[in-house]
Amino acid sequence: MHTRSMVKYPIWDFVCRYLVKFLAKLAQDSEVNKMTPSNIAIVLGPNLLWSKTEGTLAEMAAATSVHVVAIIEPIIQHADWFFPDDVDFNVSGMFVAMTPEPDPGPFERRRPGSLVDGDTPRKDRYLSYPRSSPRPSPGWICYAEKTHGEFILPYVSSTRSPQQMMGSLVKGFFAGQQGLNPQQIYHVTVMPCYDKKLEASRPDFYLEEADTREVDCVITSGEVVKMLEEEKVLLSDVEPAPLDTMFSSVCGDELLGHAGSGSGGYLHHVFTHAARQLFGEEVKELTYKTLKNKDFQEVTLERDGVVVLRFAATYGFRNIQNLVQKLKRGKSPYHFVEVMACPSGCLNGGGQVKPLPEQNNKELLQQVEDLYKEERPLVPEEDQHVAELYQSWLQSVGEERARELLHTQYHAVDKATNGLLVKW
Repeated sequence: MHTRSMVKYPIWDFVCRYLVKFLAKLAQDSEVNKMTPSNIAIVLGPNLLWSKTEGTLAEMAAATSVHVVAIIEPIIQHADWFFPDDVDFNVSGMFVAMTPEPDPGPFERRRPGSLVDGDTPRKDRYLSYPRSSPRPSPGWICYAEKTHGEFILPYVSSTRSPQQMMGSLVKGFFAGQQGLNPQQIYHVTVMPCYDKKLEASRPDFYLEEADTREVDCVITSGEVVKMLEEEKVLLSDVEPAPLDTMFSSVCGDELLGHAGSGSGGYLHHVFTHAARQLFGEEVKELTYKTLKNKDFQEVTLERDGVVVLRFAATYGFRNIQNLVQKLKRGKSPYHFVEVMACPSGCLNGGGQVKPLPEQNNKELLQQVEDLYKEERPLVPEEDQHVAELYQSWLQSVGEERARELLHTQYHAVDKATNGLLVKW
């Protein structure tokens, strides 16, 4: 953004100048407070650009877009460039970790399509690939692209996230089934993470031929609660109703769970699949070993006293940074790593519902994990609905197009590039 255009905004105003510098300082401690520049931009942007008298929170959430983030985030990232005056704050101790000493979350929600296609291991890959394959979360991907680029990106699984796989499904398969143009469908997802808004806005998930995004609007679970409060609706007062069945029998008539973490269950699925395919071992339950902290755990498979598979779950940027440093030194022993930016994973995401006044974060997290555990588990490979979907949708479009629909790609950001000129 050119300085001349910036004078149109109140950047030289005393309060604004101090606010931006303060937010930049908070962003430096994002490991604890989760206030990354992108999260601040997503939350703060609509409030700065949207009058309280101009609509509901739902309309404001829908207005949150990559354009807002593209303005606010670089200003926070380059606060010293915009405001070179010596303004400083001491924010140490202002925030504590969202969930101190969280219990490991072994419970998980169902995302069978993403799991079935989740880069399932083959013996040739096990023998020849580098010993690491981190799983993507949008915050982790943003960090990897901007900070480590081509060093780390080749190791990241290319399988789409459940949100973007659903976007491909809704704007492609479902639109065709209903005889609709993709533009005629407004696709909304509810997610635990503000970074999912950024993920949906990536150019990779824009359908140029239809001039529409695969996911039009992302609303966090916390925003859903606020919308219900605006409408004075209590879910406890709403009568239960059956799930809508819009994909014929593909969706089924109930919510299902599966084994694994509350962040996708990828480690559990890939580990059990690898043990079976590579070594003929049927692993029923995984034993997680806690390493430095509860957010860094590993699982191993031994044969004749020798470890033949070593997987890890790494949550939170502090653990992620330690993992990357091990990779750079060639000291990482892992064949596969499930990586999530948020401490305690997605169930503790920044967009999740906040605890009640009489409840702490740890208690709420445990309650959410228990709710996930109540869902009936299903092994993804045994899900007939997914098999039906593969046959009716993906086999009809050809192998190359099917891969495009289920996979994505990542883009290293040149460190020499001015952050203000990056095309989001």
